[in-house]
Amino acid sequence: MSKIIALVNQKGGVGKTTTTAHLAWGLAKKGKKVLAIDFDPQGNLTMGMGATRHKATPTVLEWLEIGEKSKSFNEVVQKCGSVDLLPANIILDHAEQVLHNKLSREYILKNRLKQHTKDYDYILIDCRPSLGILTINALVAADEVLIPIKADYYSLPAVEQILTTVQMIKTSCNDKLKVNGFVVTMADKRRNIDDYYDLFIDLANTVKSKVYKTQIRQNAAAADVPSYEMSLFDYKPNSLAAVDYKALVEEFLKYEEADKNAA
Repeated sequence: MSKIIALVNQKGGVGKTTTTAHLAWGLAKKGKKVLAIDFDPQGNLTMGMGATRHKATPTVLEWLEIGEKSKSFNEVVQKCGSVDLLPANIILDHAEQVLHNKLSREYILKNRLKQHTKDYDYILIDCRPSLGILTINALVAADEVLIPIKADYYSLPAVEQILTTVQMIKTSCNDKLKVNGFVVTMADKRRNIDDYYDLFIDLANTVKSKVYKTQIRQNAAAADVPSYEMSLFDYKPNSLAAVDYKALVEEFLKYEEADKNAA
């Protein structure tokens, strides 16, 4: 049975998509079966992971059966290295309007995923940088939320809003939802970010969660790699960002093992 993790931050430019891709690729390198879902109409995860994206390419919209055409899972899923991907493009933006007219609209993704959870160890959902109906669908379907966060002042209100939304989903649609943790991204070691890190720990404590010790350092390779449509592990394996994402995967799995032993 899969663990479904939604990567969420309503603030853009925090490395959310890069973190989704490299957590997926990193877990796959550790022998895990991983499905990544691009749930952002910008389609950046689709582009960065090297998926086919011409006009006729079926996307997650067709798989959800909320567009003009419907497609099966096998017709939509693409292989991106060792990771399976449900791709997206700008047409997914149409879903925000269409879903408002659907009954039980918050549960559409959850219901569609049910028959596939047995096939993967992890399903990672890259959410759009907003808290609209697509993100609500992801949170209702998810077991956990992982929050990539940049260590700056403007990140704090966004995180507080995410935690409020998570609590709303817990009380109304998904009582098992919990916050897996916070990942500090784009960390500029020339600045003192300790005060922000302490604030994030305080926020994490309010939801009985954690801040990962691994921080993803700001690095040109991370900004460049999407255009090469491959992972940092293959593009520049010794770059700061590649080293940090490897460490994040190790830390993630360490916590997973600890949780399993505590259960």
